Amino acid sequence: MIEGDEYKYTQNAIGIENGIRYYGIEENGKNYSIIFPEKDKNIALMIEPESTDNYFRGTLIFAMNKKENPSYSEYAEQYIN
Repeated sequence: MIEGDEYKYTQNAIGIENGIRYYGIEENGKNYSIIFPEKDKNIALMIEPESTDNYFRGTLIFAMNKKENPSYSEYAEQYIN
């Protein structure tokens, strides 16, 4: 649920690349990836990848943090190449 809206999605990928865990999901024909760049999983990034060949490259949609409000621009600079 995001901002009160519920979305139906299917998980279509899971993996670890260079120590970074990610999940691929599909919702309404679009692919997204949820990336956990830190080992403790407090930080997550939702990306709309350019291709399912690389779940890490694409447009940052959401920056999430369990403990504090995330800085979208700081997370983009720190975690997205």
